[in-house]
Amino acid sequence: LIGSQKGGGRLGMTGLYRRWTWGEQSYTVSALNGTTRIDPRTGSDLGFGAIAGYRHVLSSKLVFDVSLAAGFVSKEIQDNNGPRSETGFNLISGGLGLGWSPF
Repeated sequence: LIGSQKGGGRLGMTGLYRRWTWGEQSYTVSALNGTTRIDPRTGSDLGFGAIAGYRHVLSSKLVFDVSLAAGFVSKEIQDNNGPRSETGFNLISGGLGLGWSPF
């Protein structure tokens, strides 16, 4: 993020790439025969976008930061239904932080 060392707004660019596994999730397919199906999911996300933040100075060294990043994200998903992809404008990340600033 680019902004003043003291309090105020900040702007920047962000990007992400991650591979993930969404556990082995099971659910009942039929209530009559009690068939259980395991549906593990794997995939990857690739995204880029803008990040905006704000820093509030609490004391001469203590600061509070808030940030939010959103942008274009492409997802590749593989599960029992086969591979598929999704794209769109999504929230990428966000955060709150309390920290000590040397400036």
